[in-house]
Amino acid sequence: MGSRPGLLALSIITLAAGCSSSSTDAPDVAGGGGEVTWHGQIAPLVSSRCVGCHQDGGVAPFSLERYEDAFPHARGMAEQTRLGTMPPFLAQETEECVPRHGWKEDLRLTEAEKALFSRWHEANAPEGDGSRAAPLPEPISLSLENPDLSVAITSPVVLDGGQDQFFCHVMDTGLTEDTWVDAVQVVAGNQRVVHHVLVYNDVNFATPEDRVRAGKYECFGGTGVRGASLVFSWAPGGVPMRTPNGVAMELKAGARLVMQVHYHHHSTGRPETDDGTRVDFRFARETPQYRSSTSLIGNLTIPTQAGTLLPGPNDPPGEIKFLIPAGVSDHTETIAALVSAAGENLIWAMGTHMHYVGRDMAVHLRRASPREGEPEQECLIQTPAWNFNWQRGYRYDAELEELPVARQGDTYLMRCRYDNSLDNPFVREALKEQGLSAPRDVHLGEGTLDEMCLGAFGYATKIEQ
Repeated sequence: MGSRPGLLALSIITLAAGCSSSSTDAPDVAGGGGEVTWHGQIAPLVSSRCVGCHQDGGVAPFSLERYEDAFPHARGMAEQTRLGTMPPFLAQETEECVPRHGWKEDLRLTEAEKALFSRWHEANAPEGDGSRAAPLPEPISLSLENPDLSVAITSPVVLDGGQDQFFCHVMDTGLTEDTWVDAVQVVAGNQRVVHHVLVYNDVNFATPEDRVRAGKYECFGGTGVRGASLVFSWAPGGVPMRTPNGVAMELKAGARLVMQVHYHHHSTGRPETDDGTRVDFRFARETPQYRSSTSLIGNLTIPTQAGTLLPGPNDPPGEIKFLIPAGVSDHTETIAALVSAAGENLIWAMGTHMHYVGRDMAVHLRRASPREGEPEQECLIQTPAWNFNWQRGYRYDAELEELPVARQGDTYLMRCRYDNSLDNPFVREALKEQGLSAPRDVHLGEGTLDEMCLGAFGYATKIEQ
């Protein structure tokens, strides 16, 4: 990997990301105690949950589109679904955290659906009668129909051999006037290697001119561009982002985008090229009532007055320090951050962000003066099995008037747990790629072996007429 600069590898303004379509389209196949077959029960679940990645030419290393594709992987499918690692969906309810609302496009399997995969594997993965196959769910459209603006990369990327690479592409929107946008989608130029995409708006035109001329530069986690505002993220199987009714984001005239692309090559034996990944936008047909914005809160606020690092269990004597000692497997850092934005900030989407040492993160909101019906403190999100490879955002399944509201003077609490030992497989892999054999002390920072504790908030704020 090298020591790659970057700020963030997370978007909270996304509808779905990961190897799946929406779980709401999955059929009810869990009933009964008879034989479980591919055509009877498994294929509809795989179609609705897995083929966004596991398809011919997709980013996953193998397809699950047909019985002959899936049969060799029956054991792994049963194990991964039982553990909940597939399909990937990191937001979970725990004893510590039960958000008031569920999530849109929740990809998780029910316990009964998980049991079907186990029963199918235990029966030696029978195919069943194809002539009596259960109907497959209607595929969700992954395209943004009739986009008003498409912006593509200008400098191709060529990969050869198994590797992970991160490139930031600098892209000019060509907009001549301020424009409201209510839908966004990314289209991968090469599905075999595009693992995930993060789109930022360079609102201050701060990208160095040599990078603008080159069209791309290597990066890790984010853009490295000061003040860049996160707009959208995409992963295979992700549907277009559509803001809630009456909510839209603004792109300024002359807007410059920086699109960070994570490329993953599977050692296919041949070079792979991406020369066409693009982002599509749909313009709002009406002036919105609410402005959509992204707020990144946590380590990026330090050492400003808006953020305070609370004492940690392994701080040096007499100090409060963001320090994750080498070899420690259960370390906690907590950041308290005052809400600085004035007015009613409706939280319609949430996300968490750490690097490879991170294992569990939770974000709470503590209200200074709760209104009627509001809890004094509530958990907004927890990702108790953090995985850097499956970053996405989570949108509340609620109407605008039901959303959690944050106001100036309230406090966000970001609680992050870390495992900086060789028991953490992500640490082992990161050390290996750095040519290291033992963990080292980890500090707050932007490099591969640094850490973060960052909450991401999708706000809708009333536009004053």
